[in-house]
Amino acid sequence: MVICFSPIGASLRNRIRDFPSIVNCTTIDWFSEWPPDALEAVAQKFLMDVEMDHEVRQNCVVMVQNFHTSTEVMKDKFFKMLKRVYYVTPTSYLELINTFKTLLKEKRTEIANLKDRYANGYDCLVETETKVNTMQKQLEDLQPVLVQTGKETDAKLVVVTKETEEADKIKAGVAIEEADAQKIADEANAIKVDCGTQLAEALPALRAAEDAVKCITPGDIAILKKLANPPADVRLVT
Repeated sequence: MVICFSPIGASLRNRIRDFPSIVNCTTIDWFSEWPPDALEAVAQKFLMDVEMDHEVRQNCVVMVQNFHTSTEVMKDKFFKMLKRVYYVTPTSYLELINTFKTLLKEKRTEIANLKDRYANGYDCLVETETKVNTMQKQLEDLQPVLVQTGKETDAKLVVVTKETEEADKIKAGVAIEEADAQKIADEANAIKVDCGTQLAEALPALRAAEDAVKCITPGDIAILKKLANPPADVRLVT
């Protein structure tokens, strides 16, 4: 039966104090530091599932080995300077490799996203440049048409200006004629009003004359015919 404990912290010391048989009834075997070939084999195994070239994988194995061994060297310096123990265990080495794999995956994803963004941006720039060139070509083709259209527009503008001036003159003449017609209409209206007034005054006399005429009899006409020299009033009436 094998029981494994980590020397880090006070857990091992507390367990030995609570259970002395851990020391009295067991054979203590302290694992020594992993040799370089063991570090290399472990790194090779854990990095095998990472997609990369063989040469790059070998360099990564050397890199994590260097990190682990340099940490062990710094651990000894730390103990000599501050008398504090810092444990470099195989778990630390495995965590280092897993951390490297996680960071590598994150950076690859980040770089792939940036690459896609740059690729999309480049495609948009190329497409925009193509459209701009096409529009430039169309503009160059339309330039003569635009020049001709400009000339025609200028000529039409001259004609329109001339016609506008003539129309303004006609408008001025029409305004004068309209003023004259309005004056004549006002005078005619005044005459109409005067005629209406005179007619209103003459209507009673007309009705009285009609009533007087209705009183003349055929005998009166016969007497009138017999007069050789009628009086002045009779002549006026007849």
